Amino acid sequence: MTSLRTVIVFATITCFNAVLSLKQIKHEHEGPRAVYRSLASEAARSAHRSDHQVTVVIMNWQRPDNVIHIARIYVTYESIAEIIIWMCHPDTKFKLSLPKVRIIDDVSANDKYGLSIRFKACLLAKTPWVFIQDDDHYIKKQGLSRMLMAKQKYPQRIIGVFGRDWPHGPSPQYIRKPVQYGPSRIALTVMLLSDVETCKAFWKYAPLVEPYVREHSSPLWNGEDIFFSLVSYKAFGQVPLIVKARKAFLSQEKKGIHFGGGHDNYRDDFLKYAVEILGIQYPDYPLGKIPVQMETS
Repeated sequence: MTSLRTVIVFATITCFNAVLSLKQIKHEHEGPRAVYRSLASEAARSAHRSDHQVTVVIMNWQRPDNVIHIARIYVTYESIAEIIIWMCHPDTKFKLSLPKVRIIDDVSANDKYGLSIRFKACLLAKTPWVFIQDDDHYIKKQGLSRMLMAKQKYPQRIIGVFGRDWPHGPSPQYIRKPVQYGPSRIALTVMLLSDVETCKAFWKYAPLVEPYVREHSSPLWNGEDIFFSLVSYKAFGQVPLIVKARKAFLSQEKKGIHFGGGHDNYRDDFLKYAVEILGIQYPDYPLGKIPVQMETS
C-alpha cells in the first residue's frame, strides 16, 4: 500500500512539472509579443474600479441624431461628470436639455480650429480627465471602466481604443491598419481618454505646424489625432496605450473625412513633417519589445 501511494505521488508531481515545463516553453516561444499583448489587459485588472469621473467631448458636425443618441446614453453613466457638445455646423445645430449636457454654440470656431476644436473644448472641462470621441461610436459602461482603470495605472498616457503604428526601423509612415492592444505611437480620436494637461500641451506646440496645416489639410486640422499623440510623447515621454474596450458602432451614413480621396497620403505626409518639426526620436527597440518602464508591475 505504501509503495502504491509513493508511486501515485511521484506520478502526480511528474505530471505537474511537465505542465509547468510546457507553459514555460510556450511563454518563451511567445516572447515579448505576449507581454506586449497583455499590457492593456493587465492595466485594466490592476484595480477593481476607478473613482475618476470624466468630461466627454464630442463635436456635432454631420450626424446630430447620433450625437443626441450618445448623449442620452452617457447621462446615465456615473463615471461621466459632464458632456460637452460643440456645435460645428449651422445646419445641424440642436437644443438638448439633459443633466450633465453643456452645449457650446460657436460654429465660427470651425473656421479657426477645424478638427482641433475638440482640444479647445477639453480646456473647458470641469474634470482633469477628458474622454474625446467621434459621433459614430459610443463606449459601453464596462469599456469606459476599463479605460479609466488603465489611465489610473498609466496617468501620463493617452488611452485609446483604435491606434495606428509603423514597423520598427523605417521612417514614420501612416498605415491604415488596426494595431495590437498595447503601446502604439498613434491613438485615434474615434475614442480616447486623455487629460486637460495634454490638451494644453497640444496648443503649446500647435503653432509649430499651423502654417503647414492651414496650407495642406482638408478639412482644417486633419491629422489632429496624429499631432495629439506625438505631442503627448514629446511632453511626457509616454506613447499611447491601446486597450480592448466594449463599444457600439453607429451609422456613418458614408459621411466622414476618411471617405475622401488622398486622406491617407496627407496623413502620411503630415506625420513625417510633425515628427521632424517636433524633434521626436523614438527609442531604438522593436515594437514587440517592452522596455522596463513600460512593463506592468
